Amino acid sequence: VDSSPSTASAKRGAKRVKPSAARPDRTRLGRWGMVGLLAIAGLVYAGWRTTFYEMWLRWFPGWLKYHWPLGERFTEGNSYYTHGPLVPVVCLLIAIVIYRRVGMPVQRSRSASIIGWSGLFLSAVLHWLSLYAQVKFASGFALIGVLGSLTLIWGGWLLLRTYWLPIAFLAFMVPLPMNWIADLNFQLKFIASRAAMFLTTDVFGVPAVLDGSFVYLAPAPDGSSKTLVVEDVCSGLRSLIALMFFATLFAMVCRVRGPWRLVMLIAAAPVAVGCNIIRITTLNVVAHHWGIEHAGPGAPAHDLSGLIVFALALVMMFGIEAVVIHTGKWLKRNWSDPRLLGFLADIPLGDGSSIMRRLPVTLLAMVLISGTSIYLVSRPITRNMTGFSSEALPETLVLKDTAYSSYDIELEDRISAILQTDDILYRRYIDEFKRSSVDTLIVFSANVRNGVHPPQVCLQGGGQFITERGEMVVPVEGIDGSTELRFMELITQYGKDRTCHLFIYKYGDRYTPSFLEQQLRVFVSGLFTGDSTGALIRFSTPVEGVEDDQAIDEARERIGNAVRQLMPAIHQGLP
Repeated sequence: VDSSPSTASAKRGAKRVKPSAARPDRTRLGRWGMVGLLAIAGLVYAGWRTTFYEMWLRWFPGWLKYHWPLGERFTEGNSYYTHGPLVPVVCLLIAIVIYRRVGMPVQRSRSASIIGWSGLFLSAVLHWLSLYAQVKFASGFALIGVLGSLTLIWGGWLLLRTYWLPIAFLAFMVPLPMNWIADLNFQLKFIASRAAMFLTTDVFGVPAVLDGSFVYLAPAPDGSSKTLVVEDVCSGLRSLIALMFFATLFAMVCRVRGPWRLVMLIAAAPVAVGCNIIRITTLNVVAHHWGIEHAGPGAPAHDLSGLIVFALALVMMFGIEAVVIHTGKWLKRNWSDPRLLGFLADIPLGDGSSIMRRLPVTLLAMVLISGTSIYLVSRPITRNMTGFSSEALPETLVLKDTAYSSYDIELEDRISAILQTDDILYRRYIDEFKRSSVDTLIVFSANVRNGVHPPQVCLQGGGQFITERGEMVVPVEGIDGSTELRFMELITQYGKDRTCHLFIYKYGDRYTPSFLEQQLRVFVSGLFTGDSTGALIRFSTPVEGVEDDQAIDEARERIGNAVRQLMPAIHQGLP
């Protein structure tokens, strides 16, 4: 017998000449196995039905407009996750490809069983708590934990290693909290705007000034002003999220190998922002040379540039891939891998028959999880009917020896329904000469958490652009002696009108400018003591002047004086 290395290699190679002969039949799970998986899929839908509705339909109503073309469903409105319903479809297709390649290999261990059952329990608890607290994005991530834990229970680490990609990929269907989206959108918009202004002025020589979300260009020959608005969709966030969704899939199927796949994934973020910088720069140049009517919303250059952003991003991703491959060839390194889902090459084939042993017990566990979820969802929604807000504010106000009278602004009924509270007061104080005003909004809730919301989301939804953001400290007498309250400050612009906003959140008898801190404390308090009292308090005043920084200082002084007078009354009036 020739036992030389070359012969041994040949024998090992001979065993893999016809891998299809060892491949199990495609119906390897059998009829009852498929029935069990379909039953678990049905239970997942029943337990997470409201989560899917909140994530995809309520916040992104474009999917309900059946008469709209598919393109409009993706582009209309301020949705950043219109691709959400497509993610499970893509994940299912990936799972089918994996199933046809390697089946369902099983290699159980004690550690896999312990971690699997522990993960299933913790994910279920997270899902229940999210339904109780109405935090839908946490419920979405809990679903990923449930599916990963079930996979670990059925087939151990080997099965999870085989199907980790379609499970992890589901994270792209879960929208982040709206206040996170608003904050991230704000940062990205200013990064893109400032970079675009550098290219506009220093590279293309176009005279322009950036003021908040507005780009002021040189006047037209007839003397008319030329102004462009950098809208929220120009921040790059929409294309960033969609491109990250694509880049993760692209990194798995592209021709590079090893850590270079991670490089492809990381490159998605700067590519998305960079493409939007190019878009804003292009619109500035078009507006300067051909006029605002050719660069504004509805113009061919504006609408076509939105599509070009994605096309340019894809070209850049393929270009990065080509650079990596050719650089590897030049350095005589093999950095390419033409195989689709190359990690499956190291996965042994499996028939999955032993999964049937644990399907019944996991089916019972899912019945418990989904049944409890349905019970939590079916509870009647409590609507706060108290009237503390109307008694918390005086009807008159004196600022710098000027008397301000007040009147209340009525809000639509649907706003109370969404916030689940009728205890809302929107009061406007206006001086006797009707030259200045201060608005005060109180949203109070004694038993539901939804009444308190990040106001920057509503401001942006109403068409206002956030031009500045920071904190303002106001010393207030009458709240536990003398207290310095920290307020979140926003300067917004709508057309040529600017407004200064201060807002603060109340939980118990304390205050914070942080929405997340207030929500966490209200949730914990409601969970352990049954007291989920909270309030949003917002002050607003117009900035009397468009481009004068002194006008902002005057607005800050006026709103600070209003806070010093009104906050003690609010503190005493709200329990």
